[in-house]
Amino acid sequence: MSLSKKDIVFSGALLDKGDIKKADFLIPDYDNACITRIMPSIRDSLLKQKEAFHSAEAEIAAASDALVSFSGEDDRPVPEKDLVSESIGMSERYVLLVLDGLGYEQLTERKEIAPTLAGMNTKCISSVAPTTTSTALTSITTGMTPARHGVLGYRMKVLDNDILNVLRWSTKDRLGEHGLDPAKLQPHLPFKGCDVSVVSRKEFDATGFSSLHLRGTPLHGWRVPSNLIVTAKNLLKEGKKFLYLYYDGIDKVAHEYGFGEYYDQELSFVDALVESILNCLPGDTTLVVTADHGQVEVKKPLLKLPTSIADKVTLLSGEGRFRWLHAAEGTAEEVKRISLESFGDVAVVATLDELVDAGLFGGQLSAEYRSRLGDVAVIPTEPLAFFDPYDTGDLKLIARHGGMTSAELFVPLLTHVSQ
Repeated sequence: MSLSKKDIVFSGALLDKGDIKKADFLIPDYDNACITRIMPSIRDSLLKQKEAFHSAEAEIAAASDALVSFSGEDDRPVPEKDLVSESIGMSERYVLLVLDGLGYEQLTERKEIAPTLAGMNTKCISSVAPTTTSTALTSITTGMTPARHGVLGYRMKVLDNDILNVLRWSTKDRLGEHGLDPAKLQPHLPFKGCDVSVVSRKEFDATGFSSLHLRGTPLHGWRVPSNLIVTAKNLLKEGKKFLYLYYDGIDKVAHEYGFGEYYDQELSFVDALVESILNCLPGDTTLVVTADHGQVEVKKPLLKLPTSIADKVTLLSGEGRFRWLHAAEGTAEEVKRISLESFGDVAVVATLDELVDAGLFGGQLSAEYRSRLGDVAVIPTEPLAFFDPYDTGDLKLIARHGGMTSAELFVPLLTHVSQ
């Protein structure tokens, strides 16, 4: 498929061939090799064993989903060929570890630094669109595409042209006083009724974003990484059958330092962390390791919109590598044309309709979900990012994500079954 001046490639076509070549713009493989399939695969395995599943909670979750109005089709059917389920398999219990920011390409290029991770059963799967933490983590915990859960980016339009930073749960104009309800912004319950124990950073407990994608699950907070290991070990001793662990060190280091000695040292540290987790697993436990997205280094100055575009744009949202332009009334086609002339050689430039029709978000969008996005997206295919004066928190970032290159979209699916 061609869009703008760039080719758009379906990631599943590459994954089916085992051809994980570097690509400029990829559509996620939502129905097969995708992070959206991880939680449902674990849940289905536990359901079959009639363990770690509260039937009352399941009925509540099912009733809740039936009442929620969402766009796109109902629960997506399980594909005939389900790479994720085949890789995860059947075990008595599961530990799902999400390593924020660890892309498949970055890991495979550094196998010698991470022998424990490299020694696990390894598959390549896709993240979601955009390749950003708020969207991807919500897809992991709900098992849904972005088109269904509605968390369609890092910064989305809400509240009469205010912009919500989903991770910080603050808006441009109202900061923390916006009063937005996470359960209304993202109405689907995570984990579909499974009895899950979450082990994540202590400071994330009771935040807006945690309520958005972890609602109703107990969070066992860690302050330093060693706490994560001990907490996980104790929860398994208590008989827990499903743990969700989250670690964000790789993402932080990549943002601040890029890919160099600091990144390599952090990956080596994480490899030792995973080894420690493996050593505390009881028999017949599957450790599943994955990530929300990968990274690309962006060393050049951020690109600013020319006046010919900026004068016709009322708002900017998204992030540097997936920038949404909210066009003034009646100017969307002109904004796209000028953007294509200005940036078509280094980015995909497309309207919201074009991206939805291409399958980028995994389904059609409701009117409410569409209102959260702009009219035209500029998505770099080169190691570049676009400036937004109201998104100054990321100005010093070296490694970035959000775009749809193979370095950002492909993430590892690593599994190991303890004996």
